[in-house]
Amino acid sequence: MSLFNNYLIENSNFDKIKILCIGDIILDRFISGNVHRVSPEAPIPILNAQKHRDILGGVGNVIANISSLGAQSEVISCIGNDSEGLAIKKLVSGLSATKSKLYVDKTRISTTKERYVAGSQHLLRVDKEDKRDINKNLEGKIKRLIKKRISEFDIIILSDYGKGFLTKSLAREIIHYAKKKNKSIIVDPNGSDYSKYFGCDIITPNKLELSLASKIDCHDDNSINKAAKKIKSENNINYVLVTRSDEGMSLFKPSGRVMNLKSEAKEVYDVSGAGDTVVATLAIILGIGGHIESAARFSNFAAGVVVGKFGTAVLKKNDLFNYISKYVNKINKIDNALEIISDWKKNSLSIGFTNGVFDILHEGHITSLNFCKANCDKLIIALNSDNSVKLLKGPGRPINNERFRSKILALLEIVDLVIIFDDKNPLKIIKKLRPNFIFKGSDYSLNEVVGKHFIESYGGKVLLTPYLKGKSSSKIIKKIQTGK
Repeated sequence: MSLFNNYLIENSNFDKIKILCIGDIILDRFISGNVHRVSPEAPIPILNAQKHRDILGGVGNVIANISSLGAQSEVISCIGNDSEGLAIKKLVSGLSATKSKLYVDKTRISTTKERYVAGSQHLLRVDKEDKRDINKNLEGKIKRLIKKRISEFDIIILSDYGKGFLTKSLAREIIHYAKKKNKSIIVDPNGSDYSKYFGCDIITPNKLELSLASKIDCHDDNSINKAAKKIKSENNINYVLVTRSDEGMSLFKPSGRVMNLKSEAKEVYDVSGAGDTVVATLAIILGIGGHIESAARFSNFAAGVVVGKFGTAVLKKNDLFNYISKYVNKINKIDNALEIISDWKKNSLSIGFTNGVFDILHEGHITSLNFCKANCDKLIIALNSDNSVKLLKGPGRPINNERFRSKILALLEIVDLVIIFDDKNPLKIIKKLRPNFIFKGSDYSLNEVVGKHFIESYGGKVLLTPYLKGKSSSKIIKKIQTGK
């Protein structure tokens, strides 16, 4: 993810983005209380219900996330002529910057999921739903409305929960309208027939959904790769973003390349609604002009936030901006870096460390850093400050100041964190970070590497990186100065 994209996201007005959300709207109802005894009638707990809380689910959770992040949305769905339908309408009307067209179908019931909860323990879920396809008359009205209105929106989301609203005919026609108007369309899919989403731009199945659609058991990287490429090619889909729960996400690109993102979740507490948060965040970042890679990274973070909360949760704008400033802007002071590294370690990510001046970035640096990243999950560079460089190299160095050098390193996808330090050697910073690996160029011997004895004392390793003879900043600078 480039610094340009970070800047774009931090300085964009999300409230200018308009997203059309179409799909099944659900009422998530939580009935909570205490359990003190078991029923004499059957071996089941008796819940002393004390309160209930209603939250929007399905496409309703998508628009709730969009609203929470400060963008505009409009939802098209249908509800029954019942009290649950009225509750859904009330919740939607309470969302800022959100419009709705909720058709009332008197022949259907509103989809409701009632969860009975004691403390944080789910005791029972009761679903009320009608999974029949909506009738042709209603389907025709919706098609005409979308055809008329689709030009007003930046991004289209189809949120399919298999409750009958997104019929195959309706989904295919919406995608056709979107492509005709050059609008990006994101699909959160359901079921095993992905031909109904033929031609969409991005589809976001989880592992189970991917298994059902591809008829491949998605239990490891190889099977997920095979399944994603199969549904991608069979259904003419540009990008497949597979959500993998605590394993993070995998983005399959048109080029055939895969970008794997490890989970950002500090603790998985409740996965309810995480997929809705993913598509909402994707839509907003793409809507402001962000790259798909950036959108995927932010969506991965968003999922990590909401799975750490109880019940169907939404991502707040402050959560996203705090992440940008702390986790995405890679240049950090040591105290902030220690917090980030602590989170990485809690998620069992291996930490690699290297250091240097990096005055003029060259082929040797890139070869070395690629080796480092191939041998760890997260790569940290300790960058010598301008004062430190002067002590090491003399008064004519550095050529480029620490601000410029750190920004250049942060632009590299393979670099996860840059920390500027003042000492002549990095031993103090190594002792604070306690990495799993220290990397140093193979022009050094193992015994010359600063921090070797310390890192080996707790089971860490020193690895020597490939060294390209004749490639160094000093030699490049000398050649520029002397012409030799």
